[in-house]
Amino acid sequence: MVLKKLAALFVILASAFISHAQQTFHLEGRVLDTQGKPIPEANIRIHNSLEGTTSDVEGHFAFTFSAAASDTLIISSVGFQKQSYLVKNLLGRDYLEVKLKEDIQEIGPVEVSGAWHRDRSLIKIEKKDFEMLPTPAGQVESIIKKMPGVSSRNELSSQYSVRGGNYDENLVYVNGIEVYRPVIVRHGKHEGLSFLNSDMVSSIHFSAGGFQAQYGDKMASVLDIRYEKPGAFSGDLEMSLLGGSIHLEDTVGSRFTYNTGFRYQSTSYLLNSLDVEGDYEPSFYDLQTFLTYRLTSEAQLEFLGNYNLNRYRFIPRSRETSFGTIRNALNMNVYYEGQEEDAFENYMGALTLQWNPNSRLNLRWVGSAYNTLESEHYDILGEYFLNELDRS
Repeated sequence: MVLKKLAALFVILASAFISHAQQTFHLEGRVLDTQGKPIPEANIRIHNSLEGTTSDVEGHFAFTFSAAASDTLIISSVGFQKQSYLVKNLLGRDYLEVKLKEDIQEIGPVEVSGAWHRDRSLIKIEKKDFEMLPTPAGQVESIIKKMPGVSSRNELSSQYSVRGGNYDENLVYVNGIEVYRPVIVRHGKHEGLSFLNSDMVSSIHFSAGGFQAQYGDKMASVLDIRYEKPGAFSGDLEMSLLGGSIHLEDTVGSRFTYNTGFRYQSTSYLLNSLDVEGDYEPSFYDLQTFLTYRLTSEAQLEFLGNYNLNRYRFIPRSRETSFGTIRNALNMNVYYEGQEEDAFENYMGALTLQWNPNSRLNLRWVGSAYNTLESEHYDILGEYFLNELDRS
């Protein structure tokens, strides 16, 4: 009786050993879909093993592997249901044709929603598009000048005209406050800084026509600027041969925030490359601040302040210009005496009380004032000589 039990146990152990013994197999075949088309790059591998291969563009594969009879051969491809075969069922076969079914997965319901924006006539200008844009005038204005219907006659000026309108027919709003922009564009070199301080901006929108009535009427365009209402401390400092800027923003307590920027620019290096040689001494300063104070959960007080000073001093010496045609080439030399001194100084302040009693009602009371001082002094005498060039 005991011998019979030992014999049975030996048989069981022997069969288990045989089933787990590693053998070498060679298998060829082809992987197709249910319509009989080949599936390229299908995976053929042994489960829990590093051995595997892939099918070629016609779905053919040839695979030599070492496995036990109890191991599993898995054939899979992206978008199809995988198939498994026990190695012991492949014994004696040297060719295998596999047809994989498409793997269709159902997903839950999808909801698509949209929102209608009232400012659909306004084009949004991304901050990253102009932050690193090197321009002698305003960075944002240089992008606006390239838009349809917008033109400018001077690359040194931040002023632009829309659809043939005047330069002073362009509205500028900062946080809902209309900004006064004096016209000082007799020469673009008198300008150094545009009103917009890019460090303080959160969003910019522009419309060359068809804007809403809330911006007014009888104007060519509108530039809607939103200054950032900070939620944490942030600062920027920039320095270069043409000027520099510093910007600070932060919250004080839970009610008060400030966003302030100071800029300085001098374009003397740029102006020295003009045709008229002389001593250029331009200097431009700009200080802006945007303050908010939350009175209650429904009421808020805002203040926007701006101080801008443009000084321009020029002592011309000479100018040489060649013009005409090949047959009639001319040269003009101009010599100057005297100088030019200009100053443009602007002050602006605006106080806004905003009240939101509920989600459907938004009331704003705005009071603003500005003052501008412009002075231009000329004492320049010039004499010129017109010469015919020697064509030989």
